[in-house]
Amino acid sequence: MPSKAARGYLSQLVFGTSDGLLAALAITLAVGSKGRGAVLLALFAVFIAGACGMAVGQFLSAEHPEVGWKQALVMGGSTGGATLAVGIPWLFASGAPAEFGSGII
Repeated sequence: MPSKAARGYLSQLVFGTSDGLLAALAITLAVGSKGRGAVLLALFAVFIAGACGMAVGQFLSAEHPEVGWKQALVMGGSTGGATLAVGIPWLFASGAPAEFGSGII
């Protein structure tokens, strides 16, 4: 059985990843018709805002600061990583193929 700390990190990883994926997918679908540049710019903004916001929120909600910053790094990193993963298809394609690729990820 994993320790309580390991379960906490796993929880932060799953929650951050799902948040990053859904937020980035919503942005790509909303801005996709404006072109590749607009999507990449919007994804960069979501990457910065999402990763920082989730990390700060996790740190502030932690019971102990020495554990809170580690959980904040996991939360922010997983959110940012998932956001960037959704943007990968937009580096190579645009329009419907890129939206389809983002949806697959």
